[in-house]
Amino acid sequence: MREGLKILEYLGIAEVRPGEGTFVATTPPAPRDPSVYSRLRDRSFLLELVEARRLIEEQVVDLAVRRRTREDLRAMEKFLLAREAELASGQQDVAGDLAFHELLAEATGNEVLVSVVRHLNEMWAQIREKTGRGRLSPHQALRFHYQLLTALRRRQPAQARRAIRRHIDELRAEMTKRPPADRPSRR
Repeated sequence: MREGLKILEYLGIAEVRPGEGTFVATTPPAPRDPSVYSRLRDRSFLLELVEARRLIEEQVVDLAVRRRTREDLRAMEKFLLAREAELASGQQDVAGDLAFHELLAEATGNEVLVSVVRHLNEMWAQIREKTGRGRLSPHQALRFHYQLLTALRRRQPAQARRAIRRHIDELRAEMTKRPPADRPSRR
């Protein structure tokens, strides 16, 4: 257990405070390898991030289906209704989409997973800032988010995993169609 805590502290996920105890870090951890953030324009790194999101978020939704509370479901539904209104008014920020993924992680009741998802979201937001996104992407994300909410409500882990898999696979497909951010488009 001590070794596990040392690793979490090294990764910036946990904070060890002598005389007080061990706590989950309140902010996404800074990368131990700053070069990670310098690679955000690299297509191979982008695909690795998508792969990591898929692996982690499939497990997050599986756990969320089993542990979610009525309050979690209400918070997600309220969030999605507000998101729908934002999209209808033309607001298409990446942060709005990523906030739903954080709500999913919070439904697991596992603070380490919440921290990991926050960190992945931070990298994803920076990538999307650099690469842009498709015009329909936020609306497609909303559709998948509603599918995830339905699966959580019905306690259907297979449907939740399938929905997150399709959601992330669609993001991957969109990203691979777009030209790399550091090269101009040939349009």
